[in-house]
Amino acid sequence: MATSYSPSRRTALVLSGTGSHGAYHAGVLRALHEGGVKIDVVAGHGIGSATAALAAIGGSAKLWEKSGIWSRASTRSFYGLIRSFSLIRLLSLLLCGLLILPLTLIVVAILVYAVGFLVEISGVITARDLFVNFASWLQSFLNDYYLSPVLPRIVTGIVFAIALLVLVDKLGENFRLKKSRRKGSSGRWPFIRAPFDGKSIRNAFREKLWELVRGSSSSSCPNDEILGKRYIEVLLESLGQPGFCELLVVTTDIDARRDLVAALLKEPFRHNFLASQIGIERAAEAIDLSSEGRDHAIGIALGGLTPSQGVDPYYMTFAADSYWRGETHRLCDRAGSIVRLFEELQLAGVEQVVVVTAVPSPLPPHRLTAPKGEFQNRLSDFLMAAEAASLRDALVEASGSFEAIFLVAPDHNPVSPFDFNGSYDDASDRRQTLAELMECGYEDARHQFIESIVGASGEHLNIGDPYVQRVFDETDT
Repeated sequence: MATSYSPSRRTALVLSGTGSHGAYHAGVLRALHEGGVKIDVVAGHGIGSATAALAAIGGSAKLWEKSGIWSRASTRSFYGLIRSFSLIRLLSLLLCGLLILPLTLIVVAILVYAVGFLVEISGVITARDLFVNFASWLQSFLNDYYLSPVLPRIVTGIVFAIALLVLVDKLGENFRLKKSRRKGSSGRWPFIRAPFDGKSIRNAFREKLWELVRGSSSSSCPNDEILGKRYIEVLLESLGQPGFCELLVVTTDIDARRDLVAALLKEPFRHNFLASQIGIERAAEAIDLSSEGRDHAIGIALGGLTPSQGVDPYYMTFAADSYWRGETHRLCDRAGSIVRLFEELQLAGVEQVVVVTAVPSPLPPHRLTAPKGEFQNRLSDFLMAAEAASLRDALVEASGSFEAIFLVAPDHNPVSPFDFNGSYDDASDRRQTLAELMECGYEDARHQFIESIVGASGEHLNIGDPYVQRVFDETDT
């Protein structure tokens, strides 16, 4: 990575990650805020898209403060199991238990018979009577409950309950999407919805965005279209003021099979962003948030909160006068979006980039951790591996496209994207929380960028530069 930093360059902050790694972004943003680092464009994908939306309007404090998103106990509900899936899993376990219990009792009976045979040989009358009573009870239990109609009735009832839950869940999803052109589909899961629910984390970001843009209004958070319009109005009014930045976010349109890039940029960078490209239908993927695309500002940012696996996609309806003519598309994040972000930042005239990721550097041999058995952790391993590989490719490809690229990443991070309750760290033999991950982001940003890069570059800065001179003047004051 480059070691020469200049505040006179057009600078972009790129936030890459999924799920709980947004806490690391929060710590980095706090360090950049306290260090007075100049950011022109804030960009992101995944959890970074929603984080970027908050940071662009000076709301990054809503992430790390005491009542912020990553400081509340409500993070435990982020990407939790949907209720129907939890009930189905519970009933399935009960069903398996009922079917396995007779076999378990038979194995126990064989062991009891062997022990009873030995007791019979030893001539211990009291113990022999106990074994005889156990055998009598076991025979009566099997005859009265498992060999009678009781067990089949219970099994039938559980199977019927599971089928009913699946049907109700499917009908409820279809009712929710009744205005969509896919009335009979609830996503990529054929019988039930994806196991994890992304509504809680989307609502948390909606609430914080509404707190920032509602002004004196006391009404509850409106729908995404109205919230998006209000958000863009506030950003346009304050763009250029301290704490407000240009915005660029990327999410993936599953139905169009392409990325959607939404941006609010100043001129002439806005013109370059919207300019047509040879062989590319730019109108199908580039959304100008400063004009007709403002209705989709929140939708595209929240679409990034949906991982590519395990969570149902976010449904967004395009405007009737847009390229997609009022269609409803499914949006989600894609780990390789970091490559697309770099391409779009080049069009936006960015000269230097600060990349933030909570995925640690690859470990050397004999230091790999054992995989965890939970489904969430297996999914997290896949997402982190894909993000690390994509980031490596993106940095290599973009090495000659920017004057400087800086990377802020942890050396070690045991918290995976779905560990919202924290995670046990084998290296330190203790549990690490999201608060510690946020503090880790703060310290990494200070040591890896502010002190070592920005601070070390201070003696080489051009004092005649207007921005540098303004910083010195404010410091003297």
